[in-house]
Amino acid sequence: MTRVVLRGSHSFIAGAVADAAAARGLAVLALPHDAALDGLTGTDCLINFALHPAYRTGPYGEDIDCDLAAARAAARVGAAFIMLSTRRVYGPDVRCNAAENCPAEGDETAYGRNKARSEKAVQAAMSGGAGIFRLSNIFGYEYDPDCPRRSFLGILLTSLKRKNKIYFDMSPATRRDFLPVETCADLLLDRAVRRTTGTYNLGSGVALPCGDLADWIREGYGGGELVCDPDIVHDEFFLNMDKWRSQFPLPMNSGILREYCIDLGRSLKCEKS
Repeated sequence: MTRVVLRGSHSFIAGAVADAAAARGLAVLALPHDAALDGLTGTDCLINFALHPAYRTGPYGEDIDCDLAAARAAARVGAAFIMLSTRRVYGPDVRCNAAENCPAEGDETAYGRNKARSEKAVQAAMSGGAGIFRLSNIFGYEYDPDCPRRSFLGILLTSLKRKNKIYFDMSPATRRDFLPVETCADLLLDRAVRRTTGTYNLGSGVALPCGDLADWIREGYGGGELVCDPDIVHDEFFLNMDKWRSQFPLPMNSGILREYCIDLGRSLKCEKS
């Protein structure tokens, strides 16, 4: 039986991967982000979701690079390693239709620059044998009344439920790349069990206006107002998925995204106030 180890098990994406792995009958070991990386003998694939708090805002350092530590642990036991990178490794000049062969030294954020450094360090530790996936916006049903998530969808769903309004600090015409978390989890597992190596974008490949996403969620919810201030295009991005589509399936288009968002709105409607 394939054994998959998930480090950083409290991550939103890690939870979806754990569910998908269990549904496939895979053996799953979910570890907290600060778990020791020993006792991994017999592991087929290690996927890292752990992130040191300082990594998002501070300078790069090997001591806070959870990806590198996990890659070294995987290499010691001969396991495949999956690193989750970010669309922020691409600079501002290639945010739209960014392909894997575009410059990837990081954007204006410390997080983007640090992930770019980690990608290089991980491939060196794995002798080029790691699978690195640059993620778009991974989203899903992120409403939690007890502990509201600060993600794009977490804020959107919480505001809609509590105030019957969605607030944008950008124009609804701003295009971004959104991939449902369940789809992301399935695609990552496919690559993990097949020990895929190399660097790939992982998004929907759909340049989706954020206003459309909000409208579809409001349609499922049965109401709500969209408020935009300021009404300017801001942080627009979408990933080029040609490399992925040439090698692997990608069951995603704007119609599927629409139905998914409508279902999110319906689920929110069913939540108790």
